[in-house]
Amino acid sequence: GYVTIKNYDGTSGYTLNPPVYFSGQELAHTAHFTFDLEDPYHCSVSGGCTVNMLDRGAAITKNGNITLRWSGWRDDGAGIGEYDYEVFMLEPFGGELQQ
Repeated sequence: GYVTIKNYDGTSGYTLNPPVYFSGQELAHTAHFTFDLEDPYHCSVSGGCTVNMLDRGAAITKNGNITLRWSGWRDDGAGIGEYDYEVFMLEPFGGELQQ
């Protein structure tokens, strides 16, 4: 087999490069993709619980320890592997706190 590449690096349109022929051993792989198009939901939406969606503890701390907790969330088809969150150091600037 071969592949023909459209080179878009030119200034107008593209140029058609000559075919590149394949040689060597043929390999085949199978992949399965699942797309979760349903939004996650919290049990408080249906009235099934009273837990906080996200508990971050005190809004301001001086000791440098922050503990995040979340519970009551469901996303049946997601298979969530991780959560990301960001923490910023705030410093006084005039009458405000800024990054």
